[in-house]
Amino acid sequence: MKVLITGAGGYIGSYLSSYLERSNVSVIRNDKINSGNIDVVCEYWNIPEKCFLGVDLVIHLAAHSSVASAIE
Repeated sequence: MKVLITGAGGYIGSYLSSYLERSNVSVIRNDKINSGNIDVVCEYWNIPEKCFLGVDLVIHLAAHSSVASAIE
């Protein structure tokens, strides 16, 4: 199984990708960490089509963690 995780560098994404890696699942993630079964090929602001090739599951966890208040 091959999984693409957006937001893999965040709190939930880092734990999920580590868990999947320990379970021998191939993980494509969008941060700059590279270990074991993890292929670093995607960037969160621009996910090229090649990142989706052969992917069985996409887990979207990316978000802006600091958004300026719209009310001033």
